[in-house]
Amino acid sequence: MAGPSLIVGVDFGTTCSGFAYVDTDTRHRGRIRPVYFNNSDMPKIPTKLCYCTRGSHQGSDPEGSSRYGSHQYNWGLQVSEHCPEPREFFKLLLDPEATNNSFGEDIPGSFAGSHRRLANRGASNTVAPEDMVKHFLSAMLGEFYVQLRRDYNKRNYKNEDFTIDWVFTVPAFFSPEMVGRLQEVIIPEAGFNGSISTLLEPEGAAMNVLIDAMTSNTPPAAANEKILVCDAGGGTTDLFAFEIKSLEQSPNGPHLQMRPLGEFCGGLIGAMDINEAFDVFLHKAWKPIGESSNDEKHILESYRQRDFLNAHRRFDEYKTSFNENDIPRPIEFSETVGVASIPKAGIDCGVLDLSRTLMKKFFDDVIIQVQRLVQGHITKLESRGHVLQAMIFVGGLAASPYVRRKMEAWSQTRNIKLITPQDRYQIIAAVMRGAVQHKLHERIQHSPPTLAIVQRSSFGYVLDEEYDPARHTIHLNHSFDDACTGRKMARRQIRWLVRKGDILYPDAQGELIARTIHRERFTKGQVRRWTYTVVRTEQDDTLNLPMTVDTDGVIEVAHTTLDLTGYDRRDRRCFQIHWRHAPTNDHRWLRWGRKDVLKYFETEVHLALRFRHGGLVEPIVQSSLEAQGLRPRRRNALTRWLPGKAYR
Repeated sequence: MAGPSLIVGVDFGTTCSGFAYVDTDTRHRGRIRPVYFNNSDMPKIPTKLCYCTRGSHQGSDPEGSSRYGSHQYNWGLQVSEHCPEPREFFKLLLDPEATNNSFGEDIPGSFAGSHRRLANRGASNTVAPEDMVKHFLSAMLGEFYVQLRRDYNKRNYKNEDFTIDWVFTVPAFFSPEMVGRLQEVIIPEAGFNGSISTLLEPEGAAMNVLIDAMTSNTPPAAANEKILVCDAGGGTTDLFAFEIKSLEQSPNGPHLQMRPLGEFCGGLIGAMDINEAFDVFLHKAWKPIGESSNDEKHILESYRQRDFLNAHRRFDEYKTSFNENDIPRPIEFSETVGVASIPKAGIDCGVLDLSRTLMKKFFDDVIIQVQRLVQGHITKLESRGHVLQAMIFVGGLAASPYVRRKMEAWSQTRNIKLITPQDRYQIIAAVMRGAVQHKLHERIQHSPPTLAIVQRSSFGYVLDEEYDPARHTIHLNHSFDDACTGRKMARRQIRWLVRKGDILYPDAQGELIARTIHRERFTKGQVRRWTYTVVRTEQDDTLNLPMTVDTDGVIEVAHTTLDLTGYDRRDRRCFQIHWRHAPTNDHRWLRWGRKDVLKYFETEVHLALRFRHGGLVEPIVQSSLEAQGLRPRRRNALTRWLPGKAYR
C-alpha cells in the first residue's frame, strides 16, 4: 500500500529533540505538524538515554505496542529518576574538536568548565558517542512511525510505505567532516531511509520566523534588511547573519531569498547553564552540613538521590515561566511527611524557597554570556560594513519571558529590533519547522532560500613559490634555488584557493569550484609526476600570514597526484620548451646537445577544489593538456584521502 509523501524536519538537540512534518500533497501542504511523543502535549522530548544492566529495555505506549528493537536502553521520557546513570548531552561528544573550539575561551567568565562537566555526564566507558546517537535516533524513529499511523488512521501502513525526505538540523559550530559523517553514516545506520539532507540550525530558525511572519499584517522584516539570528537552545547558541534579498508572496507560496553576511558561529551557552547554576548552589548549600557534627549529618540520610532529582525537576518547571515580578516559588525536595528541615541550606520541611534575587542571578549570568557572544559577532559584522536592523531570537532559552524582556531591552540600546514569535511552541519548534519549510521552498520555488554559502574553513594546496623577503622568513621556511630558473624559492608554502568567511555561489549543479594556475617544470629524465597536498585550517588570518604545512592549525586533508608520463613531451601543444644558458661547472644543470645550454619543459597545472554545502567533495588537479582535449595513455590523476580527514 502506497503511503503519503512527507518532508520531515528533525531537530536532534543537545537537551531536547523533536520532529515536524508536512504532507507534500497539495491538499495538506502548509500544515506543518509536530510529533507529540507518548501521547503527551510536548513537541520535544529530553535527549536522554539510560542503559539497562540486565533485562529488557522495551517500553510500551499506553496501548501496549512495542516501539523499538532489541537495544537495552530507555530513552526520552522513559528515563526516570530511578535511572542510576542517565546519559545526557552526548551530542557534545559527537564532534569533540569543534566542541572544544566552541567552549568560548575568548569570552570572559564563560561556562567552559560547566559544559565540560555536562558533557562528561554523557560519556560512557562501554558505549561510543556515535552509538549513543544512533540508539537515540533509532528510538525516535520508531516512535515517529507509530505517531504517523495514528495521524493517518492507517494501522496497516508499514514504515516503507511512507516516502520521506529527511532534513536534519545541525549546530553551526559542527565541522563539515562531522556533518558529512552524520548524513552519510550515522543517520542511515540509525534506520533512516530515503533522501537525507542537513541544514544549519540558525538557518532553519530564520526560515521559519520569516515565513510565518509573512501572514501578519505588519511583517517584521523587509527586503534589503540585514538580520542576525540567535538560536539560543538548551545547550548551544548559534548565530547567523544574512541580508534579505527577497521576501514576498508568489503564486506558488512564500518566496524567501537570503544572502549570508559572514560565517556561521556559535558557542556552548544555553538554558542548561541555568540548571547547572542551581546545581552548584545546592552543592554549596550542602557543604556546611557535611562539615558539621555527626549529630547533624544524619539529617542528610533522610534526603535520597530521588529527592534531589525531584528538586531539579521542580526548578526546571519554575524556570520556564519565571518572571521578575514573581513571588518566591517553593521548590519541593520531597513530598514525604516528616522530612527534616535544614536551616543552613534554607530548607524548611523539605521545601526550599527561591527568592527573586537568586533566580535573577541564575538567569542574568547566562544572559550576559549570550549578549557577549552576540556583541562579538555584531562587532565583526560592523567591521565589514554591515549594519544590522533586526535580530531573530528563538530556542529553548528564548522561551523564557524573563530572558526575552532582557534581550529586548539590550537590543533596543543598539537600535536593533528583536523579532520573537509570541507563541511558546513556535519559539521552541522554530528550527525543526524551518527545516521543513526550507525543503518545501526548494521543491516549490525550484531554488534554495540561501543564495550563497559561507566558507567555514580555508582550503589550499601546498606549493613551492618564489621567495619574497617581505613574506617569508628563513627560520620558518626552507629556501632553495630552482634548478631550472635559478630563482630562489620558498618550500612547502600554501596557496589558498578558498578562505574562511568567503561567500561562495553555487553553479547550476549546486557545486562550487575555485581555480588557480600553477606551472610545473621538469628536465629530461625527470619523472613527470607530481603529488599535491590539500590542506585545511580554521584560522582566520590566512590572507596576510604566511603558512606552511608545519604551521599550527593546518591539517592535511588529501594527497592528489598528477601523472603526465603518458604524454609525449615532444608535443608542443603539451609543453613549452625553454632554453637557458647555464654555468658549465654546476652539476644541477642537465645539458642536451650544446655544452652550456639547458633544455627544460614547462606545463600549466590547474588546481581546483569542488565543494558542496561548505564541505570539500573533491580536489581537482588537471594539466593544460586536458583543457585542450588531449588524453594520456594512462589515468592522469589519483586522489588519496587521509584517514579521518575526508569530507564526503
